[in-house]
Amino acid sequence: MFTPILKRTLSLLTGIFAFLVLLGFSSVFGKETDFLQILYKWEPLQESDGVSRIIANASHTPTSGPFQDGNLLAFVVRKNVLVVVDCATQKVICEKAFPEQCILHGLCEGYVFYYAGEAVDTQVLSLETQKEKVFPGNLVLVAEGGFLVTNDRGVVHVFDVETEECLLSEPVPGGGQPVIAFGKVILVPTQDAQRNFGGYLGFLPQDRKRFPITHLSPGVRFFFPERSGHTWESRNSIPSTFLPILCQERDAVFLEFLDEAGEMVQRFPLPDIVPAPRIVPSPLHFFDAFSGKMLLAIEDETETFHFFIADTREPPISLGQFTPRGKTTLYGAFLDDDTVIIVEEKGPKETVLHAFSPDGRRVTEKTLWPPGLSARRCRVVGGKELLATQGHLLLRYALPPGELTGVFVFPEGYDPSERVLVLRDKGCTFLSNRFERDEGIENPMLVAFDISGPGWPLPIELVEVSPHGESLSEVFEDLPTELRFHTLPELEKLLSVSVKEVSITKEEERLTFTWLTPKLQDSTPKVTTVTASLGPAQRTFAMTVIPFPNPLYLEVQTYPEGEHLVANWTLRNNAPVDIDDLRFNLETKNLQFVSGDPLPERIAKKEVIHGKIFFKYLPSTPECQPLWNGYTFLVSGTLRVTSRRGTAEASFDTPYTVHPEYAFEIQIQQDPERPWSYLFADDILRHLQVFDAAGNNITGNLTLEKRDDYVVRIQGVAPGFPSTSLPLRLIWEQDWRIFEFQARLGSPKTRIVAPLLRGSWDISFAFPGNTIQQVVEPWRFTPPRFTLTLPPNAHPVADFLISEDEMHYFRSVAFDGSASSDPDGVIIKYEWSWPGSAIIEAREFAHFFSVPQIMPVTLKVTDDRWQTTSVTKEVAVDQRRTIGGRRLTIPPAFARQNSATYEVEVLTGDLENAGTDAQVFLALYEPEEREGVRYGSGVMRLFHSGNPFERGRRDIFSVTGRAIENLDHIVLLHDNSGNKPGWFVLGLKVKDTRSGTEWVFLPNRWLALDTGDRKTYGKFTPVTDLYPAGIFAEGERKSLNLVEASDTVFILPEDCTRFYFTCLDGQRDMEVFRQDGRFLGRQSANPAWRKREPPYLPEDEWGVAFEAATLTRPERFLIRTRKGTEVREKTVWVFPANWANYKNEALQAVVLSALEGKTEVFLCGKTVREYLAGLNPDVVNASLPVIDYGVSAFSIFGVSPDDYLTDALSEGLGDYLTNQKSLIQQFGFTLGLASSTVDLLDYLYDALNWSVQLPGVVSGSVAQAYKVILLQELGQNDPTLRQITLLLERSKTLVEEIIGCFESNDPDSCKGKLATLRTLTVGNNPFSPTLSDHAMNYEALGVTDCEPVRPDYPLAILLSLAASNVKNWRENGHSIYRQDALLNILPHDPVTDTNAALDVYEPLLQTIIQTGSILINVCLLSGT
Repeated sequence: MFTPILKRTLSLLTGIFAFLVLLGFSSVFGKETDFLQILYKWEPLQESDGVSRIIANASHTPTSGPFQDGNLLAFVVRKNVLVVVDCATQKVICEKAFPEQCILHGLCEGYVFYYAGEAVDTQVLSLETQKEKVFPGNLVLVAEGGFLVTNDRGVVHVFDVETEECLLSEPVPGGGQPVIAFGKVILVPTQDAQRNFGGYLGFLPQDRKRFPITHLSPGVRFFFPERSGHTWESRNSIPSTFLPILCQERDAVFLEFLDEAGEMVQRFPLPDIVPAPRIVPSPLHFFDAFSGKMLLAIEDETETFHFFIADTREPPISLGQFTPRGKTTLYGAFLDDDTVIIVEEKGPKETVLHAFSPDGRRVTEKTLWPPGLSARRCRVVGGKELLATQGHLLLRYALPPGELTGVFVFPEGYDPSERVLVLRDKGCTFLSNRFERDEGIENPMLVAFDISGPGWPLPIELVEVSPHGESLSEVFEDLPTELRFHTLPELEKLLSVSVKEVSITKEEERLTFTWLTPKLQDSTPKVTTVTASLGPAQRTFAMTVIPFPNPLYLEVQTYPEGEHLVANWTLRNNAPVDIDDLRFNLETKNLQFVSGDPLPERIAKKEVIHGKIFFKYLPSTPECQPLWNGYTFLVSGTLRVTSRRGTAEASFDTPYTVHPEYAFEIQIQQDPERPWSYLFADDILRHLQVFDAAGNNITGNLTLEKRDDYVVRIQGVAPGFPSTSLPLRLIWEQDWRIFEFQARLGSPKTRIVAPLLRGSWDISFAFPGNTIQQVVEPWRFTPPRFTLTLPPNAHPVADFLISEDEMHYFRSVAFDGSASSDPDGVIIKYEWSWPGSAIIEAREFAHFFSVPQIMPVTLKVTDDRWQTTSVTKEVAVDQRRTIGGRRLTIPPAFARQNSATYEVEVLTGDLENAGTDAQVFLALYEPEEREGVRYGSGVMRLFHSGNPFERGRRDIFSVTGRAIENLDHIVLLHDNSGNKPGWFVLGLKVKDTRSGTEWVFLPNRWLALDTGDRKTYGKFTPVTDLYPAGIFAEGERKSLNLVEASDTVFILPEDCTRFYFTCLDGQRDMEVFRQDGRFLGRQSANPAWRKREPPYLPEDEWGVAFEAATLTRPERFLIRTRKGTEVREKTVWVFPANWANYKNEALQAVVLSALEGKTEVFLCGKTVREYLAGLNPDVVNASLPVIDYGVSAFSIFGVSPDDYLTDALSEGLGDYLTNQKSLIQQFGFTLGLASSTVDLLDYLYDALNWSVQLPGVVSGSVAQAYKVILLQELGQNDPTLRQITLLLERSKTLVEEIIGCFESNDPDSCKGKLATLRTLTVGNNPFSPTLSDHAMNYEALGVTDCEPVRPDYPLAILLSLAASNVKNWRENGHSIYRQDALLNILPHDPVTDTNAALDVYEPLLQTIIQTGSILINVCLLSGT
């Protein structure tokens, strides 16, 4: 099943725009939709504009900003275009292009603050006059009233932006003391005579008044507040008329308040609080202010936050202590009724809302849904609601209860976490086409949308139902059914699914829902609704519950074993559930059960059970007629199993041969009144003749000898059975006579010469007893003796045929009784009957029937001595049909006793008006056994509940008819009914489901009255040469009878000797080339085959052949198709049959083979380390090395891989990354890292972005020696980077060896090398959530261990750890600045210096991680 990370990865591969469609967005974003308005859009930069790939990619979003001031929104696009939009009027009020880069730093009081070009002067643009003003120095902050504060080379200036007057210039010390603004006052640090910190002065720019702040003297240890969650431009601007200060005197801590005159107006002790011992960042956090109150938090040395409601009138009200996961995992604010809310991240998956009354009582403590909500992405709007973002979700909660009232889902490819701005009930954000798709967003843009309702339509589709009927909306009754939904990754674990009055179980690991469907009443389908919910947002899916199909399959095979017949049976349960109520029934003919394996009472889902049954031969009712010279009869049986889920049965039959090795004796009694009046044996021998059942004189073939005076022994016959004895006729004759009879009504009388029988007997010669085994040796068998009395007459033999002469074929059913005979005379009368008919007297006649059916037809014959005999045979007949003014009927055939199920596949041609609305009928026929005797299936209608026989459609039917033993031909007919009865049938396949035998037919013709031969029926014979196997171009089908490892990777099966390249589009020419460029062959366009459908093709349309014996190694083929000037190309890989058990390795080898000659990419870690270690600390500007291996996340592989390979790569990576965050957190606890900063996976996600290349050139500068010190340390001594470098170098060798095995067609060696590469890259237990399970041994893999005392971990873990280290260093600074005392001689900020160095190091690490991600993706690839 799919994990959330896999879904995110799949979404990256398929693009963001499919989800935009789900969300209801317009495909043309220049138009408004119901909930999306465009405020501004721009053209992103291209590399052709002379910028690097990094800059081009970054220009899909604002390159600076945005900043918000009321309804105004300011931002910079394309590096140098400043834009200001009035979101209320939806108008652009400023769009200004600069010749150089523009960096935006603020929007306040109708002015825009920014840098243009070098960050030397601060520029201000008046939105009212559209005039620019330039002020010296870097921007520090913008105070209340729009007064600008800058720092020009150590001198702080305060300017009146409107008049451009400099109101204050004050040199400041270099100790890092901040400039603070609160209310109308600005606090500026000053210098003493030695240029050290000399305290603070206050400045009121409105009054041009400055004054000293005596309370903030150098001897006082105090901490200014920092605004939590704000940018550096505003973090020191406190929106309050009083300034809270944390003051520390020895062991006492006080919270003090300064007014705008700089006087301390209130002081409150804070016992039991020891602030964190640092100045930057400050341990005093300012969260919000309202109605004269402030929400403050003090961070102590244990990283615990103490929250207070504070004002100048009364002591602070404590709200308690909070120990979140990190410093950015808290959010606090006032509501409009003075209630305070605090959002706390207590763990990776738990975010809690706390609400307090104005007097500090807790009124709410609730865990927010969904899990994993980030506190820094929360904000209070309107004083009553909380807005939060998570991934692609924008969520609205009612406060203070925390009830979720709105869910808004953003399109895939856009994360609103940092970019959603709120103006009343409107949200604003930026959308961009980062993946350069052809559809969807044409240009990046700023959009607005309504967030007042419960949410937008949920972007969710039901993509998998297991099991299901003909469509996903059909499910089976009374069955656990798995449901899987396709949606954004963030939604998957948050979704809840329900069905009215039925429970649904969610499987978290597989992200599926199990629904126990209801049991139907009277097997009537029932419609119900499945509801998918995300908070208050829902989407429903209509589902139809249908009866459960028969899941049982039973097969029986027999073989002789000594004097027994053994039946091997196999029972298969195709259902996804266990069946525990099995009941077996066994029926046999000519067999007697002896013993067997116990028959099971239950069978598990998908289980296959085998067993044996032993029989001995029991001749009771064999279907054959015993023959004197030996014969074979069938023994048969039917094994049947039933359950509440379904039934299955399997029949079997096998021949048993009786040889002519037996004898019998006769004596003829002359007169029954005289028991001892026997003929002498000599007279018997002189006049006796023996005839078989067919009337053949077989006397000369037998041995007749005298046993005594009255007994004759007849030897050389095969006996029958007690129930079906061998029929023989014995004739003892002397005279002849002539008589006349009338054969048919109205015919002349016929003179017949016939023997006058003095003796004629039908005897039945059979085995004694009831089993064949009682007569083991014929010569030990006591021959039976028959005492015969001269009979007066013998019965006639009745038999009939079905004529196929041209007069009746396809016109009527013609019966012929001429096969009947009379052993001792002639037949003079023929009487025909069947159920519901009158008696017909004739030897031959034709008849029409009213309905298709299996009809028992009886022929009764009378001989010249008025003896009668009857025979009944089942005949398959059709009804009389009038089609096009002609009377037609499907030809009749005799029907065998057993029934059979046939699977029929019919392919209608892809021609205009090729489909039909008529009823279609099919009949199967065996070869003629003899003239007039042919067996068939009977007439079967091809029908299903859909709309079959449409143009170009492939339909499959299951029909039941009588069994046939071998197929000679079929008859196909339609009744010309419906709107468009004409039909072009292209191909047809019939499969006997019992034996699995298939026959393929290629009619390729019209069955229509208005075209072709103007017939709606035809007789077709199966083709002898079938399309064997092939790879297809230009169609949805990819191959036939080959192993598909992916859409473009195929493996030959073992029995494949030749395969073909076939272009399914008959209107295109196709050329095939081998990988060395040799031309393999061409398949020309053929308008007669507009759409080719293997296997329904004649041999001359099979395409380009390739002999499998010539494929000695995996080989790549280029398939090029052409139609006019349009040319398309497709590349496929074909593997020899020895790769059949190495499907996954074949996929991995195909990916890695693209690295042939490019493995130097894995030396990138070595290059980075050598560069960093060689930097000179005295260098002021140091250029970084060019790292352009021409490789990004799989861009070296040319065109994107096929969908199957993409999915396989994504699935492996997605499952693997689900464990990584917890694993690195385990490192954090072990090594002291800040677990709250672990966000490691974005690099690896980007590795699946096929269309975005890695940075081609990474460049920058090192401005201070402190940067170079850290960079040198990382290049020379960082153990993680050193170990990554060694693992990549070893990977280079392994990849080269794998490519060698691939080239030499050695799958076994290739598998071993890939296993080693997998261990090195992701370890032996990549999906374990326990860190110790990922430990390995570097030396066993041929890699030097840089830190023998620490556990060894695979490359993927080390890459994630390196990224985690960077995030930790950015927050806390690198330890080198604390360990080296010389670095503390000059004042500096370790965190600032660390981040300056990491701005150089991190792009290089990203390149290494992207390179390693190639190996991670390949090693986690898993074919299915």
